[in-house]
Amino acid sequence: MGPADGGIPSGDRHRGNNCSDDTLDVVRAAWKESGESIPLRIVKEAVPGLSPARIRGLKTANFEYAVFCDDDNWLAPDYASRAFGVMDRNPGIGILGGSSHAVSDVELPDWFDGVKEDYAVGLQSSGGAGDVSGRGYLWGAGMVFRRSVLESIIGKGITSVLSDRKGKELSSGGDSEICKWYLMLGYSLWYDPALKYTHFLERSRLTRDYYAKLKEKQAEAYGLLQIYDSFAEVVRLPLSERKRAYFKGICKILLGKSPSNLEERALSLLSGKKIGSCVADPGIVRNASLLLRMQREGVVTFGNGRT
Repeated sequence: MGPADGGIPSGDRHRGNNCSDDTLDVVRAAWKESGESIPLRIVKEAVPGLSPARIRGLKTANFEYAVFCDDDNWLAPDYASRAFGVMDRNPGIGILGGSSHAVSDVELPDWFDGVKEDYAVGLQSSGGAGDVSGRGYLWGAGMVFRRSVLESIIGKGITSVLSDRKGKELSSGGDSEICKWYLMLGYSLWYDPALKYTHFLERSRLTRDYYAKLKEKQAEAYGLLQIYDSFAEVVRLPLSERKRAYFKGICKILLGKSPSNLEERALSLLSGKKIGSCVADPGIVRNASLLLRMQREGVVTFGNGRT
């Protein structure tokens, strides 16, 4: 960000997330040397993990559009200006993602190119710029989002069930869960390959053993995220069609004649029940219930009016 961003008001928030090394000193020195005029504010978050750090940054940001940029994501100079233009022209977009290429301090292994998408590297769609809501998620690296929407979601007591990295502990799904939240409120996911960034991968992440663990965690998250998908699809239907879509009429048989809170009562029945190959996590069921209520009540009004 900076002069290349066309004078768009912007600011940087670096979250000191339980740092035990010289990261914060490096940040201050690098920012001073860059000569950029964008304000830098370092905010400390005591709870370890990527997700708590991001929430802290969200709560202290000043502007409507925000981007998740980790220390291994190097955004192109025009990233902020391009993202601003796309989001500002399209109020129905909730989350925007870009494309990346990988670099490392070692040579990338010969098997990497075939699995690079699992590392959030490459293109997120083969069809060029456009709506990728059907994909169901965007990579967290370089993810641009409407801050007011996420603040409203968190303000309703919705919390992430899935998490991302905590130090050396590998976990997955936190970014995708946020995407599901936006989809359930009627917002779209958008991809623009002109938004470019470099993704740095440490050598420790480029081993067969690490990749196997990564895929295991992604598979665990996928099973839980399917629950959100089921309800996100129904939310996009006209209200008159939703009740039939919910479990193909089973809910009506169980609950009687179409109560106004049918969706929430159906969700309560599902808590802890097996759906397909996974068990309906109570936390996700609770989140889905709250999101359905937000969508129905039109709590989130910034956007294209679908919420």
